[in-house]
Amino acid sequence: MEPAESYLDDPLTAETLWRLHRIRSRLNRAIDDTELPETQIDIDDLVPVASRGFQLGRTIIRAGKFFAAFAVIAGFVHVGLIALPVLSQSVLKGGVSGVTVGTFDGGGTQLTLVSHLSDQTAAPREYVAQYFTPTVTGSYTFGLSSSNEDTVLILYENSFDDTSPRTNAVEINDDVSSAPYGAGGVVMGVCGAQLSYCPRITYNLTANQVYYIVVTSYAPSMTVSDGVNFYIYGEPVVIGTAAEEAEAAAVIVASKVSLKQAISFEASRLLNNFMSFDGRFIRDARTRHIAAKNKAAQAKAQQRQAKLQLAADKKAQSQRPELALLSRNATGVTIEGKVTDKERDLNGALTKKLDKTSGTAEAILFGDFQYSKQKDGTTSGHVNTKLAWEKKIGSSQTNGIFVGSNLGSSHIKGAFPGRNRFAGLSIGAYTIWSPLKDLHISGYATLGGTANSLKVNNGSKELISTFTMQTASIGLSTTGVMKIFRMRRNQPMTDFSDPRAQYDFVMAQHAPGFEIWPTMDIQYGISKISGHDAKSIISGSTDMLTMDADTVRAWNLRISPEIKFNIDSMNEIMPRNKFTFAPSLMCQRVRSSTKTSACGLGLGLYLSDADERHKWLKFEIQNLDSQKDLSGSINLTVPF
Repeated sequence: MEPAESYLDDPLTAETLWRLHRIRSRLNRAIDDTELPETQIDIDDLVPVASRGFQLGRTIIRAGKFFAAFAVIAGFVHVGLIALPVLSQSVLKGGVSGVTVGTFDGGGTQLTLVSHLSDQTAAPREYVAQYFTPTVTGSYTFGLSSSNEDTVLILYENSFDDTSPRTNAVEINDDVSSAPYGAGGVVMGVCGAQLSYCPRITYNLTANQVYYIVVTSYAPSMTVSDGVNFYIYGEPVVIGTAAEEAEAAAVIVASKVSLKQAISFEASRLLNNFMSFDGRFIRDARTRHIAAKNKAAQAKAQQRQAKLQLAADKKAQSQRPELALLSRNATGVTIEGKVTDKERDLNGALTKKLDKTSGTAEAILFGDFQYSKQKDGTTSGHVNTKLAWEKKIGSSQTNGIFVGSNLGSSHIKGAFPGRNRFAGLSIGAYTIWSPLKDLHISGYATLGGTANSLKVNNGSKELISTFTMQTASIGLSTTGVMKIFRMRRNQPMTDFSDPRAQYDFVMAQHAPGFEIWPTMDIQYGISKISGHDAKSIISGSTDMLTMDADTVRAWNLRISPEIKFNIDSMNEIMPRNKFTFAPSLMCQRVRSSTKTSACGLGLGLYLSDADERHKWLKFEIQNLDSQKDLSGSINLTVPF
């Protein structure tokens, strides 16, 4: 049987066949020499087995050579990737590729731990954020070599969301307690007041993973967007460009978040301004109600006592109603200035009683203006007016309805500077009720709408939005005179009474020359933000943004035992005046995209006319958690 052609085609098989022929020849000769039974070895039976054996051996040899070569190549590749650590430096500020600037609510009064990022009790913090991608897994050291403030460094994995600063935060550092303060030979400056305030973090990073480094301040309300010097020491990293595609996909989301935050802060400020204006208006109405009620009571008392008083007393009493009438019908223009450690403020009010309308109703015009400048440079000005129709129901109740308007603008500074213009209308009703002689309860309700046009620009992107605020607010206030009594011993009826007789003690009302007016004011307001028409402009490219509706809520509480001193007998220059000493407890809570709650103590000192329609001198101080305000004013009242 001849060998198959397929075996002979392979050179290795041909060589094998030649060697098998030689082996067969030697075996046959050996058999012949030993005279064994005739045995014939057929080479055709050995060829397939031998061929497969040699092919298997050749495959094993080739595989060994391949793995050996792979090991050598892998070794060279590995040696090539072990590069020396390098120092990378950059300046983080608005307009730099991959850098974002903004504010977040978190950190409390002192930011030192990751857990502090969930604390929203203090004012918001400004930040600058930079993303980067390490090329090799390993240990990296990064920090700040200089900045203008006492700064804090926060490391985030995957992403950073300024509406939830606690999410994805893995490491934080505030200060470096001892040398070395930097790494990799970086030239160190100071962060704020000293070198140790420059933060530094050493952390094991994963290759090709996106990380965010966020720089903010140790204390709230500080500026860090003016530029900080940032460094990374370790394997090479790609700063700001490796995640360009991811950032491009997320830029719309980031723009919406930034715009929503700006709108939320502006809406919160406007809602508080509207509520403050409503509070001043209702207090003015309550003062008119109390003055009219007291005037009627005084007139009745004067008639009963007319025959018992001396001529001089009659003359003095006859002048008082006339003075009260002039004071009541006069127009008051009040201008007030305030200077605090955070803002400069100028505001005023106008109250004018117009001619009576049909029946017993009266038309009241009340105006209010305010201009303020905050510490960060933000300025705002607005004018509010109300036209009310007021009617007295007997001597114990006053009801009214009103229409109002507001107009103003604000120039916003900080991380997202810009401007907002607004105008709106409102309607409402109020009532003042005196269930007792010395107890007065007032309440109001207001509905309004305000159109806003907001434009902000942080240097790298411009955000424009027109939105509407639909606002509702209610308020309740109680005040009254607290009667003061003292124990008085009854005198014996005659001089001959038995001295052993028991004296009777009775409680008699006492007029010590001052009055105590416990006062409590409660306000609640809600504003729904809707009708968003927004767009984002980045490097000349415009994207339309679809914004979700948002809601702002605010609560205000003030409790004060106002102590009022009659100073008629203390001076002759300003007769019929009162001096008020008013310590108070205040609480405020605002809920929007962030939540803020604060309580504190305050003190007010006022010099006013007898009806308290006008405060000639005013001094106020308040401490609302970390915020301390001191204000003083001299008010000018011009009748016309």
